[in-house]
Amino acid sequence: MQACPTCSKRLYRAFTRDGPVYVCRSCGGRAVSVSVLRKTASADFLRRLRHKSAHSVGERERACPLCARAMAKVDFREKDREVVLEVCGPCRLIWFDPGEYVTAVPDSLGRPKLEIEPPGPGDDGASFGLTGTEHAWQVLPAIVGLPIEYGPNRLRDRPLATWTLATVMGALFVLLLRAGGGLALGKAIFKWGFIPNEWTRYGG
Repeated sequence: MQACPTCSKRLYRAFTRDGPVYVCRSCGGRAVSVSVLRKTASADFLRRLRHKSAHSVGERERACPLCARAMAKVDFREKDREVVLEVCGPCRLIWFDPGEYVTAVPDSLGRPKLEIEPPGPGDDGASFGLTGTEHAWQVLPAIVGLPIEYGPNRLRDRPLATWTLATVMGALFVLLLRAGGGLALGKAIFKWGFIPNEWTRYGG
């Protein structure tokens, strides 16, 4: 059971538009994972949070609801109000006391929109937004050691520049193959390929 760091009551899972959070129905505090928080918080806030938590030297009193280790205290001044957050680095979890979330994160999730449900008996760290892969095929890169991002931000704009560059490169590859087979392609690679010892040729 995940317990509230403030009053030791059970935490309950609530679903928001950007992912699950854990809330305490007794004191009103909430636990939010970094993967969920970064979908609403500014990059500057997350950067300061990471820096302050890494250099925190204050007393560690409250226990992380996930791993029970003492969380680092992080002092913030937002909207002329002092906010003291608790951060668990290993679990990538931030604890907000009542009212701190809206103060610290201007574009906040607000109140949970969907029904709160109690955590199941098998709930663990995955419940804090560190869920499994969204698609089954994403397991394949993980098998060969490639990194997998959990809860990634949705694309806001179409990557037109990336698609255009990929199309141009594909078209050039096909043209070189049709022009002179593998020989023409080999000559092009030999002439235009990047050589570390001659990185300045053709302007780098």
